[in-house]
Parts: sequence; C-alpha cells; structure tokens
Amino acid sequence: MRLFKKSRQQVPRFTIVSRLEELVNKQYRKWAKMLQLKTEGCGKKTLMICLCSFCLLYSGSVLYVVLNSFKGNDKIINITPIVIPKHLDTLTSIRYSNKDSPTFQRILSFNNYLDSLTHSASGQVKYDSIVQARPGLVDSLNSVLYSIHSIKK
Repeated sequence: MRLFKKSRQQVPRFTIVSRLEELVNKQYRKWAKMLQLKTEGCGKKTLMICLCSFCLLYSGSVLYVVLNSFKGNDKIINITPIVIPKHLDTLTSIRYSNKDSPTFQRILSFNNYLDSLTHSASGQVKYDSIVQARPGLVDSLNSVLYSIHSIKK
C-alpha cells in the first residue's frame, strides 16, 4: 500500500494560456521563416558584415546615451515651492462651517433641491440638463459639503 498515490487525472492547463502560448510560438515560427527566406540568397560574409554593422551602430547609440547622461546639461529642473492662494485659507472654510450662516443654508437648500430633482422623471430631465451645463457642479457641491462636515468633527 502506497502512502501517496499518483493521481491518474491530469490537471487541465488553462485554455487561454495554452492558446496564447500557441499563438506566440506560431508568430515566432512565421517570423523566423520569413527571415530565413530573406537571408537565403546572402553569403556568409555579407551576413557577418550586416551583423557587425548592426552591433556597432547599436553599441554606439547606447554609448552616446550613457555619455550624455553624465554630461552636465543646462536643462536643470528647478523645484519651486507650492504657494497656497489666499482665498483658500482655512479661516474662510471655518467661517462657512457655521450652520446659521446664510451661505451654508443656501448650499444645503441647493443640495436638497438637486436631490429632490432625481426622484421624478421630469425632475431627472432638469437634473441632467443642469449636470450637462455645469459638469463639475455636483462634485464641487459634494466636496464643499464634505469639507464642512469634516471641519465640524
């Protein structure tokens, strides 16, 4: 009696992976056959000259790139500090966080109006036209409400 029996069932390979492998190998064979046909009429000396010239051109271009990377260029990237505009000061967002302020009340009423538009078919048409005319309006409204609610916490 054996402790570990060999499984008689073979695990099927993934059909997608095997199909992809077949396609890649088929393309490799086609490419190799095409290159073989193109170089059939060339002599050994001609092929060696082509190979040497390719290697020289390639190594020359690599050497050029490497040497230019060590060479000091005048194209230096300057890092400038980020300047926060004065109108985005945190004090202004705190000022609007008051529930009694008229600005906050207008924002909430407009948000409620947009929300009520989505509940009916005719309102949905109005909502879609508003969103189409002002694409970033709903996102801006949500971000303002989120920032106000996050300041309160």
